[in-house]
Amino acid sequence: MTRLLAQLTPRVRAILVAFVVGFVVLVFAWWIGPGLFSGNDEPERVVTASVVKPVDCTASTLVETVTFTDVNGKQRAQLTACGHDKGEQLQVVLTEEQGTGELTVRSADTEVGYSNLRQSVGLLLVALSCAGGATYALLVMRGNSRRRGLLPV
Repeated sequence: MTRLLAQLTPRVRAILVAFVVGFVVLVFAWWIGPGLFSGNDEPERVVTASVVKPVDCTASTLVETVTFTDVNGKQRAQLTACGHDKGEQLQVVLTEEQGTGELTVRSADTEVGYSNLRQSVGLLLVALSCAGGATYALLVMRGNSRRRGLLPV
């Protein structure tokens, strides 16, 4: 391996190093996962709630009222949803940091602030920045434009 590297020109070695570093950065970003580009930092927990005041999906405001039992006792909350029946049991998510005003919950089947598209675009941007770094390394190693280029023409 060292014999092969010794045969390479400094320019090719610099490009190879830029490529390897870019690849390592891309793999590391992929390994960290979706939390790198999006995600919810708030701790949350799932409770079972019962619909008290259902809303038809044709209404102008699609907010239902639900009740659930928590460590603080029975509580009411607003759920942005529609089409449930009165008394229907739902899994809802409570955030740990709840304000003093009207409680708002969301369905446990939904996720806030995360989408696969956001992760894919983030990884694409990391890959493009790695390619930009490799191109910059190529231009720096190329030096004077009067010299022979990297690829013979």
